Amino acid sequence: MISLSGFKQIEDMIYKFLKKNRKGFEIENVLYIIRSMKPISDAFVNKEIYSDKISKAVAEYVSVYEQLKAIDQEQYDSYMKALLIAIIDEVRMILINYIVRYGYKKLLEDNDNLIENIIYKYFKSYYETTFEETEYKCINGMIIDYTITNICNRLTFCICITINEIVDVFVTIKYIKHFNKLHIENILKFLMENKSENSTISDFNGMQELINLCDQIKDMEIDIKPFLRFIILNKIKNNHYGEKDADELFILHMMYQNNLCELPITNVIGMIRHHITTPPTIYLILKGFVNEYFDEPRFMIDAYYLSLC
Repeated sequence: MISLSGFKQIEDMIYKFLKKNRKGFEIENVLYIIRSMKPISDAFVNKEIYSDKISKAVAEYVSVYEQLKAIDQEQYDSYMKALLIAIIDEVRMILINYIVRYGYKKLLEDNDNLIENIIYKYFKSYYETTFEETEYKCINGMIIDYTITNICNRLTFCICITINEIVDVFVTIKYIKHFNKLHIENILKFLMENKSENSTISDFNGMQELINLCDQIKDMEIDIKPFLRFIILNKIKNNHYGEKDADELFILHMMYQNNLCELPITNVIGMIRHHITTPPTIYLILKGFVNEYFDEPRFMIDAYYLSLC
């Protein structure tokens, strides 16, 4: 009978070899899969910093890298760090024209999704940037710079701004945690320097929200009265006061004259009334000034301003 002992020895040698080199084979199999994958830059082809396509591509990469984790932690860490760097580099290149293309609202929304759904979900242990509770979490500091710069440029050069848009600006500044005296004063300054002057604001819905905002700004020891005069001057210009408005102008003028400390707007209203020949109705003259005028919605911003004078 032929002895198979030689074959058994070869079988044992192969088994020991495979056992010893199993780690290398497994790593090579994973690396083969990685090499066959599309570069992560392909996921950013639409020039967005976050999308379902990007999220799916990152998840696929991480899923493959997870196979390395049980085999070689060092290689796993190396690949995860490299992927994170590649994502951050892509974002940095895309940011340059992001606000021009999409606007700062989408920029902030996409940044939030990128941070929460990708960076913190997969790379938190590799992401060296830490944020305090008082800081806005952003993948790149340019996001805040671009947002504030874009806001200031719009307030300075854009015409037909609405009250709701002004309120939204401050909501955004609060959202990125830059609602402080320095930034608020700068934003108010840019708005009041708009080239359209008293024709800057085109819609005055949202006055109560504006007043709520002014209360918060006032608490920062910021003189809010020049800003309120700017709003009121725009409202006066927007109303196109004429002969038909003699009664409303008469009431408005009495409200301002009732406050002896207020002169700027009082004089403006006086100049407008000087060019109107139609007198107020005899009823209003006989009624005179009553405090109930301060409760009328049409005089909401005027009443608030006068309460600060």
